[in-house]
Amino acid sequence: MEPCRYLVLGPMLVRTPEGQLEAPGGPVTRAVLAALLIAANHAVSQDLLIEETWGDGAPHDPEHSLHSQVTRLRRLLGPEAITRSGRSYTLTVADDSIDAMRFENLAGQASDAEDADTTRALCLEGLELWRGAPFGDLADRDFLRLETYRLEEIRLNVIETCFDADLELGRHQEIVASLRAAVTQYPFRETLWGQLVTALGRSGRQPEGLRVYDEYASFLRSELGIQPGVAMQRLRDGIVADRAQPTA
Repeated sequence: MEPCRYLVLGPMLVRTPEGQLEAPGGPVTRAVLAALLIAANHAVSQDLLIEETWGDGAPHDPEHSLHSQVTRLRRLLGPEAITRSGRSYTLTVADDSIDAMRFENLAGQASDAEDADTTRALCLEGLELWRGAPFGDLADRDFLRLETYRLEEIRLNVIETCFDADLELGRHQEIVASLRAAVTQYPFRETLWGQLVTALGRSGRQPEGLRVYDEYASFLRSELGIQPGVAMQRLRDGIVADRAQPTA
């Protein structure tokens, strides 16, 4: 029988051994599962689970309430999925059974790939796993904020790596619209702005590339009071120098 698979790159879902996609209960049950998932295959103390699940709003008998939530999860995941030792619980998962774990593995493979085609394919495979904000409506829980931020940062790095591969493969014109959307969504990511300027310049749209540089420089001045980094300035200077070259 297939092991359970856990989907956390979006609203939390579980694919049961029977192949059914299930939402793992209400917010409290999902919080218990999320706390166990971020420490998968490691023991989590009962006290920590109670704190992360209820915070200051713990029920009158928190240990009994926690046990009830674990019982509900065992009905969904299987009786052996969550084990107890003393005052700790452990969720046992198989390799790559958490989509976030698989995403990180693909991100690492993409970073180590030796050619742009492989890099791009691995990046796209990883990005397809994302369905929304990590952990869905639980993303703003204190105990998940750091993990959510970490996963989002890896995702942005993968997006940038994918665009680098596109540029290396000569897909300059094809990615301009996607890069424009990316800098609109993530305006503080200088790498994305640089990739957009590069794509425009290599597509024969140098004046537009310079306007994009000016747009980014103006944004930085108004928001942070700083200038673009050295790499961005060199991109701008390269376009200016190319335009100054006499045509044959």
